[in-house]
Amino acid sequence: MAEMVKMTLGREAEASLKTYIKDKLEWLKKCHQDFHLNHLPRWRKMYDAIPRQKTKSFPWPNAANLVIPIVAIHTDTLHARVMAAIFRTIPLWIARSIGTHEGSEPLREATEQFMNYIGMEPSQLDLYRVYNTFYREAIKVGTSVIKLPWTKEVTKQFIHEGYSEADWKLTDLVTYEGPRPEKVVLEDWMIPPQTTHEDKADFIAHRIRMTREMLEQRKFLGLYDNVDAILGSPSRTSPSSTQQSKEEGQGGVKTATGYGWAEWDIYECHFLYHVRTAGFGWTGGEVGSGFYRVIVTYHEETDTILRAVYNFYPDNMHPFVAARLTLRDDAFYGKGFGEALEGMQENASSQRNQRLDNGTMANCRFFTVLNSPKWGDSLRVYPGAMIPVTSQEDIKERQLGDVYPSSFEEEQGTHALAERVSGVSPPMQGYGSGVMQGKRGVYTALGTMSMLQEGNRRTDVQISDLRYPHINLARKARAMYAHFGVPETLLNYFGDAGQFIKQAFTLEALKRIEIPITAATASINREVERQNILMLTNQLGQFYQQISQLMVAIYNPQTPPEVRQHLIRTAQSATNLEERLMKAFDYDDIGRFVPKPEFGQPGQAAQPGAPQVPAQPGGPGANGTGQGMAPPLGLDQGQPFYQAYQGGVPGRG
Repeated sequence: MAEMVKMTLGREAEASLKTYIKDKLEWLKKCHQDFHLNHLPRWRKMYDAIPRQKTKSFPWPNAANLVIPIVAIHTDTLHARVMAAIFRTIPLWIARSIGTHEGSEPLREATEQFMNYIGMEPSQLDLYRVYNTFYREAIKVGTSVIKLPWTKEVTKQFIHEGYSEADWKLTDLVTYEGPRPEKVVLEDWMIPPQTTHEDKADFIAHRIRMTREMLEQRKFLGLYDNVDAILGSPSRTSPSSTQQSKEEGQGGVKTATGYGWAEWDIYECHFLYHVRTAGFGWTGGEVGSGFYRVIVTYHEETDTILRAVYNFYPDNMHPFVAARLTLRDDAFYGKGFGEALEGMQENASSQRNQRLDNGTMANCRFFTVLNSPKWGDSLRVYPGAMIPVTSQEDIKERQLGDVYPSSFEEEQGTHALAERVSGVSPPMQGYGSGVMQGKRGVYTALGTMSMLQEGNRRTDVQISDLRYPHINLARKARAMYAHFGVPETLLNYFGDAGQFIKQAFTLEALKRIEIPITAATASINREVERQNILMLTNQLGQFYQQISQLMVAIYNPQTPPEVRQHLIRTAQSATNLEERLMKAFDYDDIGRFVPKPEFGQPGQAAQPGAPQVPAQPGGPGANGTGQGMAPPLGLDQGQPFYQAYQGGVPGRG
């Protein structure tokens, strides 16, 4: 665990802090009561296509009760596209150099390599598992939250260090050290509703449901104080109604009561606190008045503070990352498909059930016969039934209802309207660009890039909105590694590249390397990336050959001075154009790929096979004797070629 600075509280300061937390929690609970108890369960039922009544009794018992899962269809489709946009591109995040710094390219590459490894590795961030539920919930209900705390997990282990059976040693084994992302149960997370971004909130409360074993473990590790004071006051001894509703679809697997089972609601509160009175301090003494970011763990039933520390995360940030599907004006919680498509799912389901019920009624034909004593009061209508009548008539066939015109077109219209509202429809973008054999949906790499980069529909905006927390999480994780340090055991995995990773994850390097909010690669597709590299290889080869030919021509004694000046300007233009091209392909350290040509020094002996620099008028060797070497066109001693022609050509300004 990262080093934490504990708060020392006097009696008056502790009472003031408890009052502040209790009032805030009570206010936040009232703000979220309807959202947690009514709306979230209803939207989840819409996704699961659970009918309001298990068995319909109108217009007759066991009438049609089908729920068309429109919310689930659109949610899962967008969820699949978001997961593909993140995990089917390598690397997961790109890094960019800010400005021009010598040696920044190895650090940039080390940042990408390290972040890609920890993001995909199940023993590290394990983002595929975390994102799977994180993004599905964000699309379904509009909002989802990940908590990214810095953790250090230590277990006891016996290690055999000798040859005898007695040579066993008990040691501490660090199984994990670093940020550990996990999705937060949305009913257990509260933020002021008018907050527009989680990083701007002045108070965030996360309810952690703990068992007795979890509390005793934190007591043993010295993380929590006053644990004994709350063990006798559990928050519940049976699962909550929210938990029971979530366990309904698990095939009968549910939390059983009894056997000493109990839960304690522990609130971990992250907030900005205004210290006004004396009594607030730390091990080094009291702190002055002002605003402090603090993290306080609080048990509401017993009004007990289990832990109070000053915020230990870099830049006073908090470890929460939120995703929202559709942003509302001046509000935090987003609008998901469960809310946006609720009415359309009910409408389509009602149309389908009415058509099924009408078909059932119209297919129920029966017969009327003369009354007879054998007919009793328990007569029921069913297909082929006989109904007694008193009139003198023969047996006649009757129909209970008429089949009204089909409403299938109306149902299809409802589905089309749902697609317009959600923006989720079949992937038609990019069709015609790289399509293979004229088959719709079969694309080459260029067609896939075209389809993903066109980006002019609502789905593209939604995917961009959901990529933002992916980038925000990377930035926070990178800042934590730079602040707390990358574990040596993790660096050892990368061999010689570990030294660059260690340099890249420093506070100084954070200001030179950034992770922008863009797609993982400019080309979206790894196959396209390879094609771009091959294309650049050919282009650079032509550039290198061109510059070499220009240098040979400049050194040629037979080349007139005016031609040399033109060749130098040509080399300058070609180099500038090549640098512009490399920037367009997102290569930051251009000097590694576009070298600057240099010329020899005056008086330097010519190497065997090297071209001779001709003597210039007024320079060494101008008497025609050919003695010595003269730099072309006024080059100073040791001055690189490109520095000379950037200042202009002598005689030409």
